[in-house]
Amino acid sequence: MKKQFLIIAALAIITASCSLIDKLDDLTKFDIPYNTSFKIKAALPIGTKLNITTPPVTTNSEEKFEINNTAKNLVEEVKLSELTLEITAPENENFDFLRSMAIYISAEGLDEMKIASISDIPSGAKKISLVVEDTDLTPYIIGDEISFRTESETVKLTTQSIEVSMHSVFKVDAKILGI
Repeated sequence: MKKQFLIIAALAIITASCSLIDKLDDLTKFDIPYNTSFKIKAALPIGTKLNITTPPVTTNSEEKFEINNTAKNLVEEVKLSELTLEITAPENENFDFLRSMAIYISAEGLDEMKIASISDIPSGAKKISLVVEDTDLTPYIIGDEISFRTESETVKLTTQSIEVSMHSVFKVDAKILGI
């Protein structure tokens, strides 16, 4: 009987410890959102391969890590968790002019890397969510600046310039400063 009690007590302690470790691990995870925009020129012919690079985006990673009680040398992993595109102008436009799109990230001294894509764009959509790649992007986010490049193929003639807003969210997993 005493043996069974000790086994049950040990299992309870292990379960409680695992739960505490999971809760502490959650404290070391946080999101960093980045927003940028780009313009798609009017009168693109059907079937055109379109490459647009966004202006550089300042990461402000040092400041964002400090706010979350960590530092870049304590970052264990950064993954893209969300990437959405939304047409902001003109109001009557949607993504029907595209067949597919891929988004790439780049930073000084690093190779460009594909981070998200979409091949089945819903008809009439003004906002689309891309499927994100499962890759560690730590070197990009701990740097000073990142840029994004879109690669897409048109299936319809565009009659006016289209402004697109891009929203991305990066999930950071880091150690808490001092632990």
